[in-house]
Amino acid sequence: FILLSITYRSSLTNKMRVVIQKVKRADVQVNGEIISSIGPGLLCLVGIKDSDTTSDAEILCKKILKTRAFGGGASGKNWDQDVTMGRKEILLVSQFTLYARLKKPKPDFSKAMTTEQAREFY
Repeated sequence: FILLSITYRSSLTNKMRVVIQKVKRADVQVNGEIISSIGPGLLCLVGIKDSDTTSDAEILCKKILKTRAFGGGASGKNWDQDVTMGRKEILLVSQFTLYARLKKPKPDFSKAMTTEQAREFY
């Protein structure tokens, strides 16, 4: 089990957040129906801020692809392979709650990208 958190900051205003979990398998279900699934790889919960850009996403994708979370390569060492080397899979799941702020007793998600914008962004 591995859990990593990556925050990519391209400027003082743009900041995408990703929580990465190494998995044997993962799936996303809606009303009991599997929408997407992967075998061994990385499950990435992605938080997009309202001011993030496609160039921010491209850089973050490169970071995820280069994350060495797997072992078993020719060297036999742990943490020496990324998803492309180990022929693993990636499942991205939108997670607006990564931008939650607690204002009084109630969470505020105003810094997260709106549903409409996020659909287009993905």
